[in-house]
Amino acid sequence: MNRDFIISKYKKDRGLKADYELKTGDKLFIDGVMDEIKTMNTTYKRDGWSLDSLMTFGKYKGFHISIMDKQYVLWLLSKDNIDNELKDFLSENLNSFRYLINPFKGGGDMISRTDTGFGGC
Repeated sequence: MNRDFIISKYKKDRGLKADYELKTGDKLFIDGVMDEIKTMNTTYKRDGWSLDSLMTFGKYKGFHISIMDKQYVLWLLSKDNIDNELKDFLSENLNSFRYLINPFKGGGDMISRTDTGFGGC
């Protein structure tokens, strides 16, 4: 995906006009998306996964695996470039994850997860 495609999708998803001039926050968000796309081209490896492990990539990077929503876990399981040990762990623990209606909003802010005692950032 190229930067122009990401920018047009960003504007469309937020209901912005095509001629909208991006603000600093918009540009930082798009830069983050571009970084994630570059990173997704590699295989992720980590030994000894557990529900307390911190994710090392993606929208849950830096968060405990236990708070990931089930839709995201299912999406991860469909990817070819994810470490097999992580895939095995997620498959074996699939019932530990819950479906969330909207785990992230707009610019990627975490919604509070009171059921896990985890607050948003």
